[in-house]
Amino acid sequence: MKLNDFVNLENKNINHISVIKRENNKKRDYLFLNKELGKHYPVLGKNVFNQFNNLENELKKYINPNQKILLIGFAETATAIAEYLFFKASQKMENHLNFVYYIQTTREEFNTNIPLVSFEEEHSHATNQKLYYNESDIPEYDTILFIEDEITTGNTILNFINEFSKIKPNLNYIVGSLLNWQNEENKNKFKNKGIQTVSLINGEIKNNLSEIQLNKTIDKFNIKDKVLENEKIILPETKFEPRLGINIENYRKRHNNFLLNIENESNSKGNKKLIIGTEEYMFHAIYLSNLLNGFTQSTTRSPIVCSNDKNYPIKNGFIIPSAYDSLRTNYIYNLNKYDEIIIMSDFINKEFEKNIRNLLLPFSKNIRVLRTNGGINANWISKNKLQ
Repeated sequence: MKLNDFVNLENKNINHISVIKRENNKKRDYLFLNKELGKHYPVLGKNVFNQFNNLENELKKYINPNQKILLIGFAETATAIAEYLFFKASQKMENHLNFVYYIQTTREEFNTNIPLVSFEEEHSHATNQKLYYNESDIPEYDTILFIEDEITTGNTILNFINEFSKIKPNLNYIVGSLLNWQNEENKNKFKNKGIQTVSLINGEIKNNLSEIQLNKTIDKFNIKDKVLENEKIILPETKFEPRLGINIENYRKRHNNFLLNIENESNSKGNKKLIIGTEEYMFHAIYLSNLLNGFTQSTTRSPIVCSNDKNYPIKNGFIIPSAYDSLRTNYIYNLNKYDEIIIMSDFINKEFEKNIRNLLLPFSKNIRVLRTNGGINANWISKNKLQ
């Protein structure tokens, strides 16, 4: 179950990447766990931002500052990485890359007439990806920079380019990723299409990998069977929504509005804190955890096997309803005790709010929920301690 059993590594001494087992996924049995990503595993927010910053510095080595870039972050996890890059550009920090516009791919449904580009993420538990692409709002660009947390084969990127080339041909394509495990065959597919790759950690995934065997698997605790109401949120169209596309100026306003709503939080340091994001909405949770010197992780659609086997990192898991669709299954892993837990989401249905509180009570007596209303304005659903 060591990383070296799955990947021939170019980089050595990689301690923050582990291999874990997907649950009931016949397409791909394994998942690479990045312990400093702030998704499936709790980590200090400052460590997450350090990793994102390292990727940005690597990208600057290879990208011409005169290139006009459309930045696209891939759901779920890579949205946080891409938004970090766009955030820094919006704040005019450290000779940022020349981003003209930012869009996240999404699996959510919006009340909008913006045209869709749909493509498949073949190995995933939720295969359909959507890009809301409103060409009339996007400034002129010559390059698309995709941000991923991991490239294994690169097929998701190729599927997107095949669809997007029908709309806008003759673009430069760059893929920035924390991990790249492409073998020679898949690297050549990228080269033949002129796709450039930039990544922090490189290696080649091995062939004919056997199924992961665990001795002591543990059932996840299911609170989702207590869902009483069928509530799915059809997300509204706003000019401040990264899933629908956002320019630098509107992103700056969006972030500044967020800061106004958390300005008193920066004075509440000292206790052991956990800031939880939801699915595609991760960046603000990581940002707040970095501000408070706290830990961060987020809910996910990924079903992962839990085990007490020695050196296996996912020790517990919980099944909850999604913040966006009460009948959709979400998971959260490796919960521990904290002095305070803050749950953050851009949208929250009642079933999620109720169930996440019940879930977290054994882990903290001080639980608060912050709903950011699509990232435009924010309100604390609860600032009170739960006894």
